[in-house]
Amino acid sequence: MSPRTDNLDSHACRGPYAIALDVGGTALKAGVITVDGRILLRTDTPTLPDRPPQAIEADLFRLHRRCTAWLAESTGGAKRQGSPVAAAISLPGLRSPDGRAIARADNLPTLNGYPLIANLRRKLGDHLVVDSDSRLAALADYQLGAGGGAARLAVATIGTGIGVAILIDGRPLPVTGLGRIEIESPIPAGSSPQTAPLEKLASAAALDRAVRQAAAADLEHDAIRAAIASGRGEASSAIRRWADALAAGIRAWHREYKLERVTIAGGLALYGEPLLHVIHTAVREHFTPDPAPDVLFSPLGPNAPLVGAALSALRVLGADTIHSLGRS
Repeated sequence: MSPRTDNLDSHACRGPYAIALDVGGTALKAGVITVDGRILLRTDTPTLPDRPPQAIEADLFRLHRRCTAWLAESTGGAKRQGSPVAAAISLPGLRSPDGRAIARADNLPTLNGYPLIANLRRKLGDHLVVDSDSRLAALADYQLGAGGGAARLAVATIGTGIGVAILIDGRPLPVTGLGRIEIESPIPAGSSPQTAPLEKLASAAALDRAVRQAAAADLEHDAIRAAIASGRGEASSAIRRWADALAAGIRAWHREYKLERVTIAGGLALYGEPLLHVIHTAVREHFTPDPAPDVLFSPLGPNAPLVGAALSALRVLGADTIHSLGRS
């Protein structure tokens, strides 16, 4: 499938620039981001996660070439202007001990053990910055999104799965797996209690499934958004059960890290205030009578890992601090 491209700002800007890649369970994304914070170009293509890893890798190279060609055409050639180009990639899951591959990505199992990182560095250069999607999204949200100023912050990137990073005074802790903790599944009264990994119950993909099953229809994204906004019909109970699962996860994170704030990035943030209201209600019920952390949607939304990758690449390059980042 041909990549989809959004020209978010066609004006040439001063470099240096970052070309950032993001490997998600639903989409592979790439963007060109300037040192003054604008996303000049964003392009993506479906991940189609059951494909061979070589096909996913080929799409990443194709997206990178598209960004490089666009940048050269739009700026008259960044290298001719003497403006360096940084590069970074946001990856799901855990890296192998030798750093050459993804060791475990639950939502992209065909990449497990495949030397994607080594191949990317061989073709794009050893300067390529590689980090986890959850950590990069957290760094971006802390600097540019809803997490700024929080001393004890959890940033949950919720899309196909759930990735969580904990920042204490802006510094990420070396913790993983918080999106896969086992919680008790919210179930109708009279059923036997069961446990399941949090991301199976509370990801954006899980929410979409729950609404479609409740409506007994293969609803498109806009129809799911409308069902959430209405708060009525067969889907409302399923949405509340989904929010209850997410609130249980937030409660578990808080018990361990005494959080001041939780921000939610990723595709889930696109559902906006109606869903955030349902989440707030569930969180209050789980925390009462104790005070609950603030829960906010990140304004960076699904672009948070991409933005974080750009920030990290530009920092390695020695670029000036980015002040603000555009988003769609």
